[in-house]
Amino acid sequence: MPSGLGLDYSPVNEQGVVFLFSKYHKNLGVEALQCIRDIFPDAIGRIRVGRDQFTEVGIEFEYKSGGFKEHIKKHQYDGENCSMIVCWEHDFEDAPKGLEIIELKTKIPDLLETGKLRKAKVLSEKQKQYLEFYDELLNMFKARLPNVTEQKALPQSWCSIPIGISGVHLEWQVHQRPSTSLSVSLDIERQKTEDNEKLFNYFKAQEDKLKKELGEDLHFQYPWGKKVRWARIYKRKAFSPGNKAELEEIKKWGLESMIKFYATFEPHVGKLKADILASK
Repeated sequence: MPSGLGLDYSPVNEQGVVFLFSKYHKNLGVEALQCIRDIFPDAIGRIRVGRDQFTEVGIEFEYKSGGFKEHIKKHQYDGENCSMIVCWEHDFEDAPKGLEIIELKTKIPDLLETGKLRKAKVLSEKQKQYLEFYDELLNMFKARLPNVTEQKALPQSWCSIPIGISGVHLEWQVHQRPSTSLSVSLDIERQKTEDNEKLFNYFKAQEDKLKKELGEDLHFQYPWGKKVRWARIYKRKAFSPGNKAELEEIKKWGLESMIKFYATFEPHVGKLKADILASK
């Protein structure tokens, strides 16, 4: 193992793979890790698909990529809920199409040779503010709804909460234009446009009911995104980040709105999986 990477020797198990990828995920094309967990897939990441646009990816860690076959045998992989295998050694020759396989054994030496391994950046003041803001929101959310998410705050303008369907999640996001505001949303970002359209139409047909539950200021947007036509259902409220009273008020609004979004949308998950996505 090259010096300076945090391990004296090459990984000998999956835990070593997790360690290296957690340290160098940005160099390997994953902008952020939303969470690492003990259910399939092992992690949820975000990759950049545009200047200010990102999409969610399911990531499975394996020492050897062939270990992924067990998830196929156990019917845990459905063709959509995982799009990336990160391994030390790639030996899965007949891997399903659509699975990106990152072999650290070859990728890390290539990054070293080309000088593309980036040093960890010092957080800017804005990133520190995002980290503190979402850390507090998440802690309040977990206190009110324990066992819903293991998500950790990251130094970025958004924070998402999985809701049980790959490519669909709840999200807080701070927007800077045209003025500073916070949105709470259900984001529908499946890999296939047809899935996003089906899911959006399902909720759009219940617009009146959803507005009674979540408020008349609920907005429905489809499509958005460049490469894939995504959808989202959201509320948004302006605030002044320099005003302490308004900052505390927007946190309370964001918390209560997210709790209502979770209570409203989570019960639909089983039906969406069984009746809509399974009927392709």
